[in-house]
Amino acid sequence: MTVTLRQPAMAAARVLLRILATTDLHAEIRPFDYAARRADPSKGLSRAASVIARLSQEVPNRILLDNGDFLFGRSYGGLSDRGTRGVVAAMNTLGYDAGTLGNHEFDAGVGMLESAMAGIDRPLVCANLFLRETGAPFLPPDVLIRRDVEDVAGNRTTVRIGVVGFLPPSTMQSTGQAVSRKLIVAPVAEIAAERIADLRARGADLVIALCHEGLSAADGDDLARQLAGMGGIDAMVLGHSHGLFPGPGYDKAPGVDLRRATVMGVPTVMPGFWGRHVGQIDLALDPAPRGWRVAPLAAQCHPVARLAQDRIVALVPCAPAVLRASAPLHAEALRQSGQALGRVSAPMQTYFTRAGSCRATRTVARAMRRAVERKLAGTRWAEIPVVGLAAPSACGGRGGPEDYLDLPAGPVFDADLRRLHPFSDRVAGIVTDAGQLTLWLERSVSALAQVLPGRLVPSLVDPEFPAADFDLPEPATFRVDLSRPASFGPRGTRRGAPAGRVHGLELDGAPLDPRRPVVLATTAHRVNGGAGFPRPDGRTVIETDETVPLAIQLLLSGPEDLAAATAFRLDPLAQALALFQTGPAASLHRPALPGIQVRDMGVNANGYLSYLLAFGGEA
Repeated sequence: MTVTLRQPAMAAARVLLRILATTDLHAEIRPFDYAARRADPSKGLSRAASVIARLSQEVPNRILLDNGDFLFGRSYGGLSDRGTRGVVAAMNTLGYDAGTLGNHEFDAGVGMLESAMAGIDRPLVCANLFLRETGAPFLPPDVLIRRDVEDVAGNRTTVRIGVVGFLPPSTMQSTGQAVSRKLIVAPVAEIAAERIADLRARGADLVIALCHEGLSAADGDDLARQLAGMGGIDAMVLGHSHGLFPGPGYDKAPGVDLRRATVMGVPTVMPGFWGRHVGQIDLALDPAPRGWRVAPLAAQCHPVARLAQDRIVALVPCAPAVLRASAPLHAEALRQSGQALGRVSAPMQTYFTRAGSCRATRTVARAMRRAVERKLAGTRWAEIPVVGLAAPSACGGRGGPEDYLDLPAGPVFDADLRRLHPFSDRVAGIVTDAGQLTLWLERSVSALAQVLPGRLVPSLVDPEFPAADFDLPEPATFRVDLSRPASFGPRGTRRGAPAGRVHGLELDGAPLDPRRPVVLATTAHRVNGGAGFPRPDGRTVIETDETVPLAIQLLLSGPEDLAAATAFRLDPLAQALALFQTGPAASLHRPALPGIQVRDMGVNANGYLSYLLAFGGEA
């Protein structure tokens, strides 16, 4: 989506500056899917680099920035250094001017992050990250870049560009104790105004904020809006949520002018993830009595590929320099991804996860349950039942119609573990009761639309809810009454509707009393309040030494221990219909949904396969 803003009259001394940005690369350097061991033209820094080169050639002045979550992802998780040396080498070829950190930069601990940062040739800044023991900044809060630029008349002059970075306050929720004992993330509101004022006092002609946080299309109280509303920022780059801005879905968002691509008046881009897009903000700088007057001109997110006739077509070639720099990493990742780590006797897919059927996600939940059970052995909690909770990592959404897990029966390879759970989150448990488990599941199924008799719901799944926030339990099962409204919003905030969708909660085939003690096995991120799940206060937390991928490997390398596919059943509703979208290959695996008739409606214009669900079975 291109947004062109009102252009003031051209002045002879005007400077045109183009800001280019990437975010949430997650180590996706090449257009290759290591889990499927095949090319994937939709992504990769090597393609984004070609877009960056083209956009840089169009203007005399540009600055290139990265907004964090660049180091770790599912492609190289099995390598000894998690692929960090190769990722850094590839990014260094692009000549980034500055960057910030994302929450996933801490996935492998502070030591590995520091080792990786030693090879990075761009300044890394973060204004709200501090050493817990001393209170000293972990990184410089900002950088002032003196850039010799060319004005429209061809004369050379100097512009001083301030770049400041911010981490989301929730960052430490997913890191576990080892990192959170060393580092602390301060609230942005306490830091931002001071940092912006300091940059201005040091002579910054314009200030660019790198904010590793997303933009909500519904809520008006998020970090991006707070930051933009403080004043003093001339441009902003967002990330973390893997969304696109400017783009569809934000036309009615509070504080957003989609036509101008501004948030609270600040020109903004949020360029997706995995190198699928490059963000661009064009600014005009006119001489003023004190420095420069800055005016926005245009904003856009450029894709590296597009969907054409049900297949993805690359729009640009790969940059040779990135391919050369990442060649050793690619070879090692191919070797590692081909290592067999276990076997499964039944296929596992995520095509119908949010309709209640997903052996893959429940198997991950079982792996986490086993990890917590191992930790509790011999303790006073050993006799309390443990319920695992896991969400799908590849389930469409912003990943697109091809981003689903489809694992056949047979050997399980290292790359498959990264598809089941891409990040090395620590497994953790929390002692609570079945009533709290029910509320947790209410948060999950709030992603499903309300379905009423006599109506057709255009999408069973609310696209504002990420698939990664759809936790399913194991071995517990439950029922869902979709005639009741959702009680949670996309970010976990409570809505006015009381909880009541989830009912019939069972454990091992027997009803589960709400007062019965249970231990929830999940990730450290969830236990610490990540994604707004209703963490019970004042309860005992059990930390394990196992990461989720390790727990999965231990499960699948042992005797057969797969979970059943069905986690919940949708209640029948007479004359109620809903469309359910999923990956096109789902037609090969369509499950039986008890009490619901399923009709294939074909592949839509966005590449998804649509099913018509009849909740009364009468379609």
